[in-house]
Amino acid sequence: MQKDFFRAEDKIEGERRKVVKQALTGYGDVSELRQYAIKKAEDICYKVGRDKRMLAVSERTSVPPYIWDNFPRIELTFVCVDDREQPSVPLVNVQSSPSATDGNISSEADNETTLVADKYDRLYKIKDLLDSGVLTQEEFENEKRKILSEK
Repeated sequence: MQKDFFRAEDKIEGERRKVVKQALTGYGDVSELRQYAIKKAEDICYKVGRDKRMLAVSERTSVPPYIWDNFPRIELTFVCVDDREQPSVPLVNVQSSPSATDGNISSEADNETTLVADKYDRLYKIKDLLDSGVLTQEEFENEKRKILSEK
C-alpha cells in the first residue's frame, strides 16, 4: 500500500518524470530510498541540461507493515526546470513576492526561501520519524498540518 507523502500545491509546468526505487526486502529504510531517488532525479536533470535542476512535484511512499510484496518503496515525480524559472522548494504555497516598489525585495525574498526550505527539512524529518516507528500516523499528520499551516 502506498500513500502520498507530499504533493506540490502550485501548478508546475513541464515534462513530468518519475524515479521509482524499492528495497529488495522488508528491512530497507525509506529515507535511504528517498536520498537515492532525489540524487537520481538530480542526475537526470543535469543530463537534460547543465542549467536544469530537479523540482519535486509529488512523492509517494509505501506504508508499513513491510510484508509480502509491500517492501519499502518510493515514487518521486519531478520536472526539470531552469534555475531561474521556479522557486527552489514548491512544497508549500509561498506568499506572493514583494512588488517592485518595496524597498527590501531581495532580503524579503531570501527570508521566504529560507522559511520554505526550513519547512521542507522539517517535513522530511518527521517523515523519517514516522518511517522508523517513532511517530504514529496520526501524530505525523498533526505535525505535518502544523508545519504546512505556518506562515
